[in-house]
Amino acid sequence: MGHERIGEIFNFGVLHLEWPTALYIFVVFLITMFLLNTWLFKPILRTLENRRKVNDKNLETIKNLSTAIDASRETYLSKLEKTQKEILGEQQRGIETASRQAKEILDAARKISDEKIEEAFAEIRREKEDALVLAKKLTQDLAESIQKKSFK
Repeated sequence: MGHERIGEIFNFGVLHLEWPTALYIFVVFLITMFLLNTWLFKPILRTLENRRKVNDKNLETIKNLSTAIDASRETYLSKLEKTQKEILGEQQRGIETASRQAKEILDAARKISDEKIEEAFAEIRREKEDALVLAKKLTQDLAESIQKKSFK
């Protein structure tokens, strides 16, 4: 082969690798991975986890609202059935009074459910905007950090 170097792992003429160079490359790689994990991956994963928690909370709120709506619907249906049984024995005036009360109950339930759903959507929008602002700030901080590191 000719001239061999101390610590040489392989030699292909112009391309050769010595174990100190390989060790140096490996150490630089490990340091780079550590820094990327600390400054980039962990904050991003934390942000994604927080966003997932917020979404889970919002989904739970929506499920609770849906359960409340279903309970209101069941209550309404039971009251409607009771009212219908009473209406059979009453005169026309009793029928009109019961219908008016049933409509008021339904309107109130719809109004309450519409307000709750709108509040839930407003909360979701606010939390989404907060998450986007946080992600933008983290991205800017990361970009500034990378820029500072690359100019050193």
